[in-house]
Amino acid sequence: MATVAALAFLAFAVPGATAAQAAVPAVPHAAVPAIAHSVAPALTTVCANQPFPAGYIVTAAATTGLSSPCQGFLQYTIALPTNGAHACAVGAAEIPAGWVITGSSIVAQPQCAGEYATDTINQPYNGIQACLGSTFPSPYVLTAITSGNYAPCDGQAMTLTQQYAGIVACANTAVWTDWVVTAVSSGSACAGYGLETLDPAYDGIVACGQGPNPAGYVITENWTTSNGCGLDQGLKYNLPYNGIHACGDSTLPTGWYVTSTYADSLCGLFQGETLQS
Repeated sequence: MATVAALAFLAFAVPGATAAQAAVPAVPHAAVPAIAHSVAPALTTVCANQPFPAGYIVTAAATTGLSSPCQGFLQYTIALPTNGAHACAVGAAEIPAGWVITGSSIVAQPQCAGEYATDTINQPYNGIQACLGSTFPSPYVLTAITSGNYAPCDGQAMTLTQQYAGIVACANTAVWTDWVVTAVSSGSACAGYGLETLDPAYDGIVACGQGPNPAGYVITENWTTSNGCGLDQGLKYNLPYNGIHACGDSTLPTGWYVTSTYADSLCGLFQGETLQS
């Protein structure tokens, strides 16, 4: 009996002795090969007789021999724009959209084959000073011009400001789509260019007759002069609807046409037009 008891004790003391389970071998997972993504290498050079890639700037230029790949034409070192980059002022390479010139040299630079000057470029921000004549993107407008020389530009500079309703800008600024001039004035901020107040267009707005018509609107009244517009005419803009009476100096939105014309005192020197879509 002692021997049986001892065997029973061992059966409970040893784990798995009463219900041993066969070990299940792990199933190895097949390795999934990584997918190689091909990335087009960034362009670094281009010959002057080749098409210039959009969005790049020229950072250097060098002369070449007739036996070189550029066959005697200048070889440009090119790169994508970065803040503070110096770009050779090569005619084929325009400053990419969305960038402004914040510094400029009128003297040919050695790194630009001794033929071209350089421009320093940056992305715009509210209040940035850019060289006068630089292009600039929406929603920035020109709000001031230096009266004298601004050293980094080797000429005058302009202050760019993000537009807002009622902003007073220089009269030579860009007027962006769906914005209009609602007043003109004088002042010294823009080095003699004059000032204009800008507002977003809305149905029934009265604007000064300068700059493009806001997209999607038609002119419903004309004044030879208008309060706040100086010697400029005044224009009333409305959104069109079927049967609206508009003035003949309207730019018709796409899909609208004239069904009849008539004399309309509200349109000043222009005829009246009935519109239909």
